[in-house]
Amino acid sequence: MARSSPGVQRMVSILNFFAEHPGQAFTLTDLVRALRLSRATCHALLAGLVDAGYLYRTNDKSYVLGPTLAAIGRIANEHFSPLQVAQPEMRVLADEYGAICSAFFREKNEVVVRARAAAVSHLGWSVPQGARMPLRAPFGAMFFAWASSSEA
Repeated sequence: MARSSPGVQRMVSILNFFAEHPGQAFTLTDLVRALRLSRATCHALLAGLVDAGYLYRTNDKSYVLGPTLAAIGRIANEHFSPLQVAQPEMRVLADEYGAICSAFFREKNEVVVRARAAAVSHLGWSVPQGARMPLRAPFGAMFFAWASSSEA
């Protein structure tokens, strides 16, 4: 996998910093100290993020999340599905191991099969896509494996 450039890594560190501190405003000095960037580099990156609308510079010279970033987040929230990432990987696993790979989602008190990939060579039975099952063993167990004992 290709490495990202140092400039991209710095830009991402700024955006991640704002994401980790929602609702807060930061000055150039705050960001330089927190991210250990040079003042010139940080100022240039912030100026680019402000120009793009990802950040907004207030009258008191502090920075907050900007409207473009908020719009991108809203769009991502409405249109991103983990299945976009999972389905190609499920296909690779199913073919490589001659198996069936299923994506289970929890919906209230049920487990739902949202996607599945079956190897051509697999002849066994599998829970069909769209199937709904009660949230209990065996399929519900995976949703409680890391849960607190009170939730389980």
